[in-house]
Amino acid sequence: MFPPGRAGCRRAAARGGPQNPPAAPLESVLIQASRPYAPIVTEIERQGGIVTQQYTYFDGLAAQVPRSATVAIAALAGPDKISKDLIIHAPPPPDLGLARVGSPPETGDERTIAADSTAAQHRPLAG
Repeated sequence: MFPPGRAGCRRAAARGGPQNPPAAPLESVLIQASRPYAPIVTEIERQGGIVTQQYTYFDGLAAQVPRSATVAIAALAGPDKISKDLIIHAPPPPDLGLARVGSPPETGDERTIAADSTAAQHRPLAG
């Protein structure tokens, strides 16, 4: 546990104030960069940003950075290597006419078979 005086200081620092101005809002960005990422990670953190992902299968990072930091990061990565990390919602899936999850799609034969079966049940048997 923190001593009472220390916990109060931590809360005041988190809220901002005259000695601790509130942090600038962070923007989510994608940065295309070659490995090693260390120089760019260091600059992002120095500018008050947070690296949220260091990608393995392609050369790049995801980060949250103050808008003012993009100039310094662009100096390392290149001005055309930074883009906004936007959330893009997927379109709704197409309606395949499925009655239940996992049921096969109807081909039209089901209706014909059902109609023939119903008609056959009501036909008198020839004798």
